[in-house]
Formats: sequence, C-alpha cells, structure tokens
Amino acid sequence: MTAAWIASVQEDSGAIPWYAGSPLDPWNHVEAAMGLDIGGCHAEAAAAYRWLVSTQNADGSWYAEYQDGSVTNLAKDSNFTAYVAVGVLHHALVCDSSFLAELWPTVRGAIEFVLQMQSGDGPIRWRDTSAQFLLTGCASIHQSLLCAAAIGARLGEPRPDWIAAAAKLAEAIRSRPELFTPKPH
Repeated sequence: MTAAWIASVQEDSGAIPWYAGSPLDPWNHVEAAMGLDIGGCHAEAAAAYRWLVSTQNADGSWYAEYQDGSVTNLAKDSNFTAYVAVGVLHHALVCDSSFLAELWPTVRGAIEFVLQMQSGDGPIRWRDTSAQFLLTGCASIHQSLLCAAAIGARLGEPRPDWIAAAAKLAEAIRSRPELFTPKPH
C-alpha cells in the first residue's frame, strides 16, 4: 500500500515529492525510492535514481529542494548529496546489481563533492553555505560513505580513501561531541 502511494505521487520525470504538488529534497527522494523497491515497484525506483542522474550538478551535488521541475532552495546539503549511495546499493541488493555500474559516476561525483566539505577533525559541513557540523547529517554521511565504498569494491574500483574518511568521521562522532551543532531546523 505504501509503495503504491509513493508511486502515485511520483512525477513523470521520476521525481518523488513529499506529497502530490509539494517540494522534494534528495534525501527524502532516495528514501521514497527505497520504499518503492521494498514494495516491488522496481521500475519506479530505477526512474527515481535516474532523476537524480539527470539533475545532479556538475560538482556532484544536488540542491536542497526542488518543486515542479525547478530548484526552490539553492543550498547544497552534504547528507542529502551523499545519501544517493545508500539508495543505489539498496536497489542493487534488492533487485538489480547491474545498476551499480550505471549509477557509479553519479555516486562517485556525489561522494567527491561531500568529501570536499570534510574538516581536518573529521566532521563534514552541513551545507556548502554553512560552517556547521550536524551530528544527524554526519551519521547519515558515515553510512553513505561505507555504502559508496562497497559499491566501488563491487565494481573493482576500491576506494580506501572513502573508508578512511568514514573512519575519521566516525571517530569525531564518537569522541568529539563539541564539534557538532544541534540541528537548526
């Protein structure tokens, strides 16, 4: 039932808004695509990931919000961008491992963008326009880095640098709580 509802609000482009006629953000879009896969709507999930391919910025990021085919928030959230790796690996494990090769350039670009925002202490900035490190965003990014590295390994392109970045981030999460700002929204 939930997958059918998600499919009912999915736009022809593959975009999945929060509800019909509403905005969407890349993180929730990926969550919805994973829901489609769990519900057996694999073609719809693939279309959602292909929407991400078609809207990815040249620097590897996505904007924070879209509506009706337009950008409505120009900020670039690191955890929104990294999360594509979780969804793509999920899709491959659930139904289509060949999808990894198709989406690898998208995942690689996203992770490279995100890692440009990693500080020397390990945390990753929340947005391109912010100096803040958010614990929830960094926890999500940690999982995304591990998924991205797993994709690379499956494709014969291991990324030990991503695993090292994830380890550095995990260490900051475990031992440096003073580096993180409470969620601002």
